[in-house]
Amino acid sequence: TGIECSIEGLKKEKRYNWTVTVDTKDGQTITSEPASFVTDTDMSSASWIMPVQESGNAPLLRTEKKLSGKVKSAYLYMSALGTYTAYINGTEVTAKGKDDIFAPGWTDYKYYTNYQTYDVTDLVTGEDMVLGVQLGNGWYAGEIGDDGGYGVCIGDEDSTELALIGRMVINYEDGSQDVVETNDRDWISSDYSAVVENDFFNGETYDANIAKEISDWNTTEYDTSDWSGVTVGTYTGELRSGTKAMAYVADQYELTPVSAFTYNDAETISKKQAENDYGAVTKHEVDVTGDISLKAGDKLIVDMGQNAAGAVKFTVSGEKDTVVKMTHAEMLNDGKANPDIDEGGSDGPEGSMYMKAITNAEVTDRYILSDDEEQTFSPTLTYHGYRYVQFEANADVTISFSNYTYYRDKINKNPVKFLTKRMKKVETNSKIFQKSKESCEKETLILSISQLFILW
Repeated sequence: TGIECSIEGLKKEKRYNWTVTVDTKDGQTITSEPASFVTDTDMSSASWIMPVQESGNAPLLRTEKKLSGKVKSAYLYMSALGTYTAYINGTEVTAKGKDDIFAPGWTDYKYYTNYQTYDVTDLVTGEDMVLGVQLGNGWYAGEIGDDGGYGVCIGDEDSTELALIGRMVINYEDGSQDVVETNDRDWISSDYSAVVENDFFNGETYDANIAKEISDWNTTEYDTSDWSGVTVGTYTGELRSGTKAMAYVADQYELTPVSAFTYNDAETISKKQAENDYGAVTKHEVDVTGDISLKAGDKLIVDMGQNAAGAVKFTVSGEKDTVVKMTHAEMLNDGKANPDIDEGGSDGPEGSMYMKAITNAEVTDRYILSDDEEQTFSPTLTYHGYRYVQFEANADVTISFSNYTYYRDKINKNPVKFLTKRMKKVETNSKIFQKSKESCEKETLILSISQLFILW
């Protein structure tokens, strides 16, 4: 519940501080700690810009601005058709005290999308500023976007084109102001990025070699001579100010894998020996708390202990250009056929990944190693519904990992991404699952496992 407060005369692009004072019936007066908010902006002079895309890589956009003096305050207002991640001089822009993800969140883009407000005063320093943005497909494009029919929103109706709109207001100590807006004069783009593929259904492919090569793409030192321009389009929906659809990173709950094993297809036990219809894999248990050696040709299955919607984070070492493949599933096969339903039952040996229910999604991430000794990866432009993760590699690697879990909080109705590190109590698992289940029953921005399978 809340108390509606109507205040007249608020100016745009300003920070206001406020407190709440309560007089009790006992004669006491209680005043809250000060809080603040930043008012919205007028986006009418900013343009929706679209990057030049000749590949499926997550496109990069940037603009530069020479600062005119000492900065007093700076606010960034931004939205996208797709998802956006903004950077100022190489530092990621996040909400104060939070780490948001998949901005601007899901809406029905044919009707409206939201823009968010960020206080970036601490990031706008020095003499020059680079504002860089990476776009992703999110709920707007890719397989899920095709189902939504969002090609009509902007540009060519036969394709779903990613687009960005933004406005930054920089106020100086001397009272002057600079405004940086998206347009086709000052912005450039490139589709040469480390995220080679990204899709909420199919997964993300990340090339760490490209990441090293363009590591400073969002800084003043980077050479952009081979970058392209942008085009301007007209968005057919409405642009609103709002954060209700946003997802955030939090660490209230801690969880690590409960078990893991490796196996090789060549060691599969026959169905006669296994006394079932598909046989059984030969499991080699491994210690999930330490480094795990995975040989080329073997498969490592990790059990996270419960169904969730999220993404795996892991550390890996191995040869340059080795590809690590991660496939996600809700269940393992029990090796038995369904005597009553041809489409039912297992689709492989007991202990292998059950993929039959995932009818038209790859749910697979890929990481291409660079020459760094140790590398840590977690996809940032996708998530999956799963309990089990299967790792494979085309060369020997060593892996250790943790887990991310996403869900929408029932209380504040914000989609939340929980960084889960170590399970302290058994009941933590059930709490996370229950919150995921309850929140997904109310709203479907982050879908439950069963909902994902139905849509797939």
